[in-house]
Amino acid sequence: MSIVIVTEDVEKISMNTKAPIIINTKNNKGMQVVFDTDRYCVRHYIVGELGRQEVKTGAGVDTEEKSVYSGRR
Repeated sequence: MSIVIVTEDVEKISMNTKAPIIINTKNNKGMQVVFDTDRYCVRHYIVGELGRQEVKTGAGVDTEEKSVYSGRR
């Protein structure tokens, strides 16, 4: 699980990827674990990540016609 900060400005909604909450489902105990690395951050902006993922995967691009899908028909 992760802690998510929800703000009125959707661009600033963030998730703590550096310190997730780990739950042991066998005994229903949990704890927050802080990773000792710079690979993850305390404020990972979700909307920004979604934009990067769309560009990375080519979301919205018609591979046959090489055109960008505009959502209009």
